[in-house]
Amino acid sequence: MSLVDTFDILSFLLKHLKPSAWKNDRPQSYNFEELKVLARMATEVLKNDRSLERVNPPCTIVGDIHGQLSDLIRIIFYNAATGNLGLDDLKTGNFLFLGDYVDRGAMSTECICVLFSLKLIYPKKFILLRGNHECADINRVYGLHQELIDRIGEQNGEVIWHLFNESFAHLPLAAVVGMRILCMHGGISPHLKSLDDIQKISRPIREVKSHQLAQDLLWSDPMDQASVLNSSNHPT
Repeated sequence: MSLVDTFDILSFLLKHLKPSAWKNDRPQSYNFEELKVLARMATEVLKNDRSLERVNPPCTIVGDIHGQLSDLIRIIFYNAATGNLGLDDLKTGNFLFLGDYVDRGAMSTECICVLFSLKLIYPKKFILLRGNHECADINRVYGLHQELIDRIGEQNGEVIWHLFNESFAHLPLAAVVGMRILCMHGGISPHLKSLDDIQKISRPIREVKSHQLAQDLLWSDPMDQASVLNSSNHPT
């Protein structure tokens, strides 16, 4: 029997929800095999999502997390200030995350593990979009890569980093909430003529720079000058 068959995703999630684990930003202890299985399972589930997802309200829309586990827990769960949390404490409605789960903060691994676990348990309740930090050339520099090496060693960390980025390559790029609100990490694009243009984007996208529309959806920043179109040159 493989680890995929025996991996207890609920128990894996619940260990992150103990106050001692997240209130004090105490890093979790991970082993290579469980992270490998989690990443591969997440990739398979994300293949079922569309490049342009449709989300029904009520919906909580969440911006950048950047490795801040305590913020993530408080956003998702009722009664986060009390004792151990469980699935019964999840807030009602759907959740739409707009990307940038990793880098900068000290607990990128924990944030990804919590979000991937919830995605596996509730694939339609939790919609995870891709941000520009879910790109290998960015998260190699801004924190995730080194964090994984520090946690599980250089060789194992490198493998998990590649597997996480393979999962990221399958993340949807945008979502429409209630047929009214268009959401993405970055902004709209001069190459976007209709929502079908997003829907038709083929995933996985391992090199975002190779797809202009996808790159704009992840990188475009709004500007006050409505007549000016300019791509952002820094990771936000």
